[in-house]
Amino acid sequence: MNRNTKYCLIVLTVIVLLLPLLQDYVFKFKFKDLYGVFFKTDKPQLTFETVYSGHYQTNIEKYISENYGFRQPTIRLYNQYLWDFYKKTPVDYVVRGKDNWLYFIQNVNEYYGTEIYRWYESSDEARQTFERRARIMNKLRLVLKEYGIEFLAFEAPEKGLLYSEFLPDRERDTTTISATDFYTEKFAKYDFPFIGMTEYYRQIKDTADYPLFTKYGFHWNISCVYGADTLFRMMENLSNKNMPHLHLENFHPYSKEEKEKHNIDFDIEQTLNLVRPMRYEGQTPLFADVIIETDSSFVKPNMFFIGDSFLWRIHDLVDFNQVFGDSRFWYYNSTAYYGDNIAKMRPAADFDQLREIFKSDYIVLFSHGSQIHKFSYGFAEKALLNICVPDSIMNRELRRISDSAGVSLNEANELLISNPELIPELRGEEVPTIRNTRAVAIAQAMNRIENDAEWMDVLKVQAAVESLVIDSVMKHEAINVIDGNPLMLNTIAMSDSLLYQYEINAIIESIKLNPQLMEDIRQKARNHHRTLEEQLLRDAEWIWDYQKNNPQ
Repeated sequence: MNRNTKYCLIVLTVIVLLLPLLQDYVFKFKFKDLYGVFFKTDKPQLTFETVYSGHYQTNIEKYISENYGFRQPTIRLYNQYLWDFYKKTPVDYVVRGKDNWLYFIQNVNEYYGTEIYRWYESSDEARQTFERRARIMNKLRLVLKEYGIEFLAFEAPEKGLLYSEFLPDRERDTTTISATDFYTEKFAKYDFPFIGMTEYYRQIKDTADYPLFTKYGFHWNISCVYGADTLFRMMENLSNKNMPHLHLENFHPYSKEEKEKHNIDFDIEQTLNLVRPMRYEGQTPLFADVIIETDSSFVKPNMFFIGDSFLWRIHDLVDFNQVFGDSRFWYYNSTAYYGDNIAKMRPAADFDQLREIFKSDYIVLFSHGSQIHKFSYGFAEKALLNICVPDSIMNRELRRISDSAGVSLNEANELLISNPELIPELRGEEVPTIRNTRAVAIAQAMNRIENDAEWMDVLKVQAAVESLVIDSVMKHEAINVIDGNPLMLNTIAMSDSLLYQYEINAIIESIKLNPQLMEDIRQKARNHHRTLEEQLLRDAEWIWDYQKNNPQ
């Protein structure tokens, strides 16, 4: 090797080693972000204390691994290398099937009967749990019917069960229990309203004009509109109230804009973070226009969904504001999405479950095949307790369970929430006869108050005077209604200034719940040399003025 060649190799090596550093401080090229959920690591401060404790070394290594130059293209190149040369996926939860069909691991496990063992020690344990949950859901349904509320369950199709011919070959466990099959049979026995879309989609798969799932997607695609229409027909049958009719027109391949907007249809492919897009040999993904038909007799119902991510695909394609009067979605009964077009988000624990229930015309448990074993996500159990068990019985049973199990009252409460049938009055197949009458009446009264704008203005003034949260004042007023006490509505003097003060503070608290909006306000405060509190107040005042002058 001659000297010039050696020099060239040395220079090239130095350039390659320096490229990540140059990208950070010189080039600043912008690359396409990687797909997935990431948690930002802040750059650690270099101090004697952080070095001495070892925190700096650990955190700087993590920070550099997440922020080195050319990170995105480097990862994509490596992932493409694994895919092309070793036929492997770069993430362990994605499975490459026949003809390059992609599945999440739970799709494969569900078909071959092993998914249940991720959650239960045995099929017998799973069966006993499903038996109890089905009983509780059915009892809750019968109780809710007394209040004019329909409670039903919906199973979205499972990709692995629908397109099983493309799954990798694996031995099937024939001794296991299928949650979908179990609930389908049990709900039929109870005459519980249940929609199972996997079986229906199997029937139409070969005759449908378009693929019901995309080859590289996990969720159902435009086909979810048929699922939504099926749900609407079930709702009509339960209540004899007209619902919209949905159908699809103008099927066509995704445009570039449609593919970017509806990238959830290609979500498994995105998790691979490859350099080049996948090809669709033998299957062209199609999109369509969603047509919503209503007539003069249609009245928008109030909906309460509890379930998984398959509902989001319906939400993306069907305008909830057009078909529902009010809609709320508790994602896995954990995160509450609410407000206009369910655009706001808070922990479900922040809400009074009874009030949410009695705001609803329909409550829908929503899941898909490999997740249906989680029914009812704890919702039905807690709802049955809240509606049926008065404080006297609850306190009695908490003490009994605490004493017999040797646990604290808080632990006894957790046991009850997971299994309400620990209370004798809630056992068996029959409708419980006990009711938490006072709590139900308070929840219903609070909902009536909330729907009265004049009444709410008075209570907001009282909340501002006493520096209380509005729910506390509303509950006090609801108790006044039930007990026949003088109402604040008739005894509190209206004050525009206090009402304004309350509404500004409420807007500020709402802003604080939005991390992105708070970051924008922090940046605005820095730009204008204001404190965060000053900028929050200015933005809240602007929002109040805008809402006043632009009522919906």
